[in-house]
Amino acid sequence: MPVAQHDETTLAAPFSVSGRGLHTNRLARVTVAPAAPGHGIRFEVAGGGGAVALSYENRAPSRLNTALRLPDGGSLRTVEHLCASLSAFGLDNALVRVEGRELPILDGSARGWCAGIARAGIASQAAPRRAIRITRPVQVAIGQRFVRAEPADRLELDVTCESYYAGGVQAWRGTPDRETFAAELAASRSSGQVSRLWQFGPVANRLFAPLLRPVGPRAEAAGQAANAPRPDLPTDLTRDIQAGMAHPPGEPILRGVRPGRAAIQLGPWVLGGARFPDERVRHNALDLLGDLTLAGHPLVGRIVAHRPTHKLTYAFVATLMRSPDAWVFCES
Repeated sequence: MPVAQHDETTLAAPFSVSGRGLHTNRLARVTVAPAAPGHGIRFEVAGGGGAVALSYENRAPSRLNTALRLPDGGSLRTVEHLCASLSAFGLDNALVRVEGRELPILDGSARGWCAGIARAGIASQAAPRRAIRITRPVQVAIGQRFVRAEPADRLELDVTCESYYAGGVQAWRGTPDRETFAAELAASRSSGQVSRLWQFGPVANRLFAPLLRPVGPRAEAAGQAANAPRPDLPTDLTRDIQAGMAHPPGEPILRGVRPGRAAIQLGPWVLGGARFPDERVRHNALDLLGDLTLAGHPLVGRIVAHRPTHKLTYAFVATLMRSPDAWVFCES
């Protein structure tokens, strides 16, 4: 059924995905099902006490992922790749049923979620689609990282990151609609240095130091960049937002990392090869899109982000939504 420009949408049929989590390494089964107009995106975890809406107010503190707080006091982790895919496909209403406490990481990208949505199809619903239109700039910054929203006629992302191991400065700019997301962002994977991913710590540093250490002109340039003065962009955040950015003690981290589930880096190299020369910033953009869904409605505006993280984007969304003079509801 053709989708009208201003209609809400849902899936035409349910689809299911199974796999292990990036952080817990536990097996989970996820079924994404159609939902009624006005339902929004909700997650229902077996034994979790009921469904929870995708919202910054329901975000649970977690490290290196986006998690939702469940009615039973637990959390559902690593929802960002599915959320980014739902956003790119323009889906407004869905019920995500989960058997487990962390969504599968699949191959580290959003390709599996996009394939499921494409198989299920999209159905139009007889309800006007509401979006959040940015009316004035809003920025949240921590150190040298920031996320900023500016008025624009559609959702646009402008994302940069910089790291010696990422190949210097990388940038991705574009409109994350279905076609662009599928072609340019969905295949990009979560990544990290091998010493961090498997938590080898000092052992890995000793083993891999000769390979990881830049030498010659590149070493000199890296040192100059690290020591160059940069403006700090502090933002005052409320205590509850700061609490939402905390790292829970004892939380499992990266127990599910394996070749085939992430882009594993050894210094500037990716084991098995990178999917894009700038794969890291493309995945930053993917994660950013997923985390922006915590606003609860599609955003209309230009989002500029430098080295965004999950907790920084959460703080940005919470700050934006608590600034009623910075946005209005509109039909999208």
